[in-house]
Amino acid sequence: MEERVRAFYAARDWRPAWSPSSAAQLQDAFKTLDSHAIDSKPFVARLAAKDPLGREIALTKAAMAYGDALAHGLIDPSKIFEVYGLERNDLNVDRTLAAALSAGDLEPWLKSLAPNDPEYDRLSKAYLEYLKDAASRQPAVIPSGEAIKPGDQDGRIPQIVAALVAGRYLKEAPASSERYEPAVVEAIKRFQTQQGVNDDGVIGGDTIAILNAGPADRARQLALNLEVRRWLKRNPPATRIDVNTAAAVMTTYENGKIIDLRLVVVGKPDAATPNLAGTFSDLVLNPPWSVPQGIAEREILPKGAAYLREHDMYVDEGRVVQRPGPKASLGRVKFDMQNPHAIYLHDTPSKRAFAVNERHGSHGCVRVDDAVGYARGLSSAAGLQSEFDAKLAKGATAVLGLQTAMPVRLMYQTAFVDRSGEIAFRPDIYGWDERLATALGMPAPMKRETRASDVDVGP
Repeated sequence: MEERVRAFYAARDWRPAWSPSSAAQLQDAFKTLDSHAIDSKPFVARLAAKDPLGREIALTKAAMAYGDALAHGLIDPSKIFEVYGLERNDLNVDRTLAAALSAGDLEPWLKSLAPNDPEYDRLSKAYLEYLKDAASRQPAVIPSGEAIKPGDQDGRIPQIVAALVAGRYLKEAPASSERYEPAVVEAIKRFQTQQGVNDDGVIGGDTIAILNAGPADRARQLALNLEVRRWLKRNPPATRIDVNTAAAVMTTYENGKIIDLRLVVVGKPDAATPNLAGTFSDLVLNPPWSVPQGIAEREILPKGAAYLREHDMYVDEGRVVQRPGPKASLGRVKFDMQNPHAIYLHDTPSKRAFAVNERHGSHGCVRVDDAVGYARGLSSAAGLQSEFDAKLAKGATAVLGLQTAMPVRLMYQTAFVDRSGEIAFRPDIYGWDERLATALGMPAPMKRETRASDVDVGP
């Protein structure tokens, strides 16, 4: 930061930048940091200098640190993720700070730094609510143990029921307090559906862990997700596709409005779909699959020639290729997203995976529910539906250019606002919240067992 400060004052011909009014505005802004889940004490401590020169420089350093935290985040995501390909916020903190101070009014600059969108604001308010709740109550922890199946008798049922009543999944406790009765089973299934775990009604370790997530856990999860959003470029394209890989849900926006929401299957825990951005302008119809060498060597070639024949595969110059057709792992359409990691959206013959809540079962690519219907809609919007249908029906591989590129963002967000406007949470299946918490010096999120969907050989 010393070089930044030197350049800042050199550009001003070494003239002081701060007035009593702008200093007061900065100090008032520190009081708002709690709403961003950022500790204000280190920022306040920067202003300890009493002599005029020391205070001048301290104010500049504090303002730069404040600007960095809100405009870019406390942590550089490229330092904690092997792949981080999302577009970052590009605000030049130092230059805009200098302009604001020269204008004599710092407040507009201070307010422009953090994300200014309804979801960030909603998550911020929820964070403060959970933080307040955490200060007033500490819910009892439900012990772990054997999975509880419908009809079982178990001493933990009263605590489970109390958690369901507190979360408004159940109106009142049933008469038989220790038996896992049908009313409680139905409440657990609703809870599992909302939390994004398989709604089988079995109370296993994953469900117990989520039931045990008290207000302090939720506040911490929200704090991490506020940080994740501060990394992102402000004002993304108004027409785009966003995939939340934690929730395994794809949202399509047109001119800033949600026009489509559908389920997807994303990477399994040991083949996580990365935080990535790209675009596609081509639909590949009846696509073949050139199997990545690692998957081929681990999962296909050891099974022998009979397996290759059964799955309509062959070896071409050392690479395993699967022909287009009913068994093709890419299904009938591929959305040819351009990026250096061979991650793309596509159809799949494994439709059953969309019927469960836990949809982390691919090798990293994104499988789209009713991908053919979605692709047909895109081609129709481009005036190309007849060509799409004709090429698709032929069964041969063909490319259909949409003429306009569609931006795509793949983002891991374990706390978000759902379509009904409610705060929704998802388990940290990739362990990325835990990694971020460690980098921020926060207590690690609660460990949660997760049961990924059945994994097939597809991408």
